Amino acid sequence: MSNATTPRLKVSREGVVLIKSFEGFRPRAVRDEDGRWVIGYGHTASAREGSTVSEKDAELLLQYDLLPVVKALNERVSAPLNQHQFDALASFAISVGVDRFLASDVLQRLNEG
Repeated sequence: MSNATTPRLKVSREGVVLIKSFEGFRPRAVRDEDGRWVIGYGHTASAREGSTVSEKDAELLLQYDLLPVVKALNERVSAPLNQHQFDALASFAISVGVDRFLASDVLQRLNEG
């Protein structure tokens, strides 16, 4: 996919609200089912036992967590997407993880049309 002919999309405000609604806000770090610590809106990278976060800072962490998702979607999805589709894929990719999304049947089938 050539970035010269395809516009680079980013997650819209509505997409962020969608992701936040699925993730839910955790002001204190909690252990996930897989044993990892999670805080804010699904953030794991810096979550530790005893950590706390405000909603404002949790949204900043979400924006940070979305950077590799947006990059992967713009680089690896060859099918044309509207904003709502991009937001939905970003929500899915952040939920399952970028690496799992890139190896998924979802991406393969999407790119196959």
